[in-house]
Amino acid sequence: MIDKVPCICNEITYCSEACREKDATHRDNCPEIKRREFDPQFINFEVSAEPVNGMVGLQNIGNTCYMNSALQCLSHTPELVQYFCRLMLFKEDLNSVNPLASNNNEIAILFAKFLDRMWNSQVKIHGQEVFNPMVLKRAIGTKNSLFKGNAQHDSNELI
Repeated sequence: MIDKVPCICNEITYCSEACREKDATHRDNCPEIKRREFDPQFINFEVSAEPVNGMVGLQNIGNTCYMNSALQCLSHTPELVQYFCRLMLFKEDLNSVNPLASNNNEIAILFAKFLDRMWNSQVKIHGQEVFNPMVLKRAIGTKNSLFKGNAQHDSNELI
């Protein structure tokens, strides 16, 4: 008998972990996966005390050099890496009732996940470590329409 591997929603089961990972259709639409993606209690990653990574390129998505340079600078600010990744203090400061906050604190959580990917990533394209910041860019564009499209901006406008 084959052991079934359930999704966290328990509405669907798979024949294996690999099969569950390949099912992008359900994963992208599963309400429980979406809920947990922005629930601070389910966010848990850590940058080692002596990280060996951090040298990750950011994929240019249209006219996003300004964003990539700002994100690179922020990702190499030790205090931010400490706050968002090592100590995860940002979770204590999330405030979804603040009218200035993004929906479900999406930008803060996505930025924390971005830092995690920058320091713990193994994604390689043509032998180089790269990361596509499209999800973070969309969230920023949702909160501030200035960054919705692919217009040219200055890094300081984003920060």
